[in-house]
Amino acid sequence: QGMGRVNAVRFHPTNPKEIWVGAAMGGVWYTKDGGTTWEKFPFTQFLSLGVSDIAFSQSNPNVAYVATGDVDGNGSSKSCYSVGIIKTTNGGQDWTITNFAKQLSDRELVTRILVDPSNPNTVIATYYGGIVKTTDGGETWTETKVDSKQFIDLKADPSNFDNMYATTFSYSGTNYIYKSTDRGNTWTKKEGFDSTIRLAMAVTPNNPNYIYILAANEQSGFAAIYFSTDKGESWDVSYDENTGKNLLGWSELGNDTKGQGFYDLSIAVSPTDYKTIYVGGINIWKSTNSGYAWTLAAHWYSENFPYVHADIHDLSYTADGSKLYVGSDGGVDVTADNGKSWQFLGDGLAITQ
Repeated sequence: QGMGRVNAVRFHPTNPKEIWVGAAMGGVWYTKDGGTTWEKFPFTQFLSLGVSDIAFSQSNPNVAYVATGDVDGNGSSKSCYSVGIIKTTNGGQDWTITNFAKQLSDRELVTRILVDPSNPNTVIATYYGGIVKTTDGGETWTETKVDSKQFIDLKADPSNFDNMYATTFSYSGTNYIYKSTDRGNTWTKKEGFDSTIRLAMAVTPNNPNYIYILAANEQSGFAAIYFSTDKGESWDVSYDENTGKNLLGWSELGNDTKGQGFYDLSIAVSPTDYKTIYVGGINIWKSTNSGYAWTLAAHWYSENFPYVHADIHDLSYTADGSKLYVGSDGGVDVTADNGKSWQFLGDGLAITQ
């Protein structure tokens, strides 16, 4: 337990017990029993790579795309770059590099991937160089240059795949959210968030008008929870560093400063209750009122709270909202009782880093 970092936890579209995880340097692993046991795919030259995202096709679950390279670890170690976007068409038994291919010497990182729910050949991806799209399963890609920004998060409107949102990563002090209304063909800058280094997003089918953003400040501590009620057209703040706790720090009281927002920054909103939000930094915090108040849901060592290994990289709800999975520096955990208790599921993941 606690021997390897998981960057992404993703669910098979038709089998809720089949879960794929992407490791920082251990490739892609899967379970078909909800995490009791884990299996590796047949070994290839790709699957010892870092993985930052996994995206299934909803219309053909045998098709999945993987973003290679360890985005979160790059800020500290710069040790695991991308070979591009890889693809399987037979449920992970075979893998190929799409024509969005990179050399490790390119020092590139693919960050997030979206697959059109109705077409497994249409894919949009963010990477440090911009945003790309394919409509032929990865044979050809169209570059969407957006102000030469480094893009780190990508989400689709749960009610309309035409609408997409992308956020940036930059140590310069201002980061942005961009919106597309034509399936990623063109993008418009919607809002800038000053004195930040990174923005993570969450959306929910329970209220697709809402978008939440967790922002890390220039010291990598908590900056604010921003929210939009009109699909990104305007923004407000429900909680910020000046009036609230440091949601990204080490303290169980939230009364410290700084954090590791450049490295661990995640947010999830319930698919059945748009007011319930979890954020992950070093620890896990929970809000049930759209981010206006927060309680600690798990801590990395305190005896006063449930234990989850430190440094939270991914928070992923099951489609029905009954379980919330966590990818951390220590593997995989899950809660089935709204954060009251957590179960470690990482035994068998040979992903030691």
